[in-house]
Amino acid sequence: MFMRLSLGAAAAIMIAGSAVAQDRMFEVRDFTQVEVAEGIVATLREGPFRVEATARRGDIDRLVIEQDGDILRIERETPWLQPSLNDEDRFEVDIQMPVLSRVISRSGSTVTADVPVTDRFEAEAQSGASLDIEGVEAEESSLRVASGARLQFEGAAGRTDVQVQSGATMQLAGTCTDLNAQVRAGARLDAGAFECRTLSISARAGASALGYADQSAAVQARAGASVRVLGNPSTRTTDGGVSASIRFE
Repeated sequence: MFMRLSLGAAAAIMIAGSAVAQDRMFEVRDFTQVEVAEGIVATLREGPFRVEATARRGDIDRLVIEQDGDILRIERETPWLQPSLNDEDRFEVDIQMPVLSRVISRSGSTVTADVPVTDRFEAEAQSGASLDIEGVEAEESSLRVASGARLQFEGAAGRTDVQVQSGATMQLAGTCTDLNAQVRAGARLDAGAFECRTLSISARAGASALGYADQSAAVQARAGASVRVLGNPSTRTTDGGVSASIRFE
């Protein structure tokens, strides 16, 4: 009886506390990398260092924001007695920072970034997460997405390395010098609006890719994969396997 009453009272307090949004400021600075996990919604924008969190639903004390060197990590604690609370939480984090070198969104998180980047820039989305990046100007970019996640990128990426795997999707727009892309296992790459000089694409296992090159393109497709290339490159190299499709348009 005592345990039953205690849990009921705790649940009532939790419901009452979640009805009003809770805000909290975090004193962190001098980071260039951001990692977001556990379904949290994060917005990254240019400005002096500032991190403010809001719990639209749930207890803001479950939100964990920690700094490890120049990495800012954002996640949430899972109550071992009531793991279902994770489904009810809605945590939003607004991050201001002067420059970004690397951003990761994982485990159902939603991240939007519009921040000046370093010359070498990295972005990654995993496990059903979403990552939208705008306004990039970099000399080298590494972009990865896997496991049903989605990554959208807009900017000038320089030399660009791309990996799209396991049912994930990536959409690129802007410009690059050289694009090297690997697309695997039912994943999809849409880079038709990403204008590059040279392009190298390897697609396998039911994956699909659309790319753009105006000088040279090297394309490999295997096992039901399909690749389309825009831009009418003057130099073309193809390696197509059985049941694969390669087209230049």
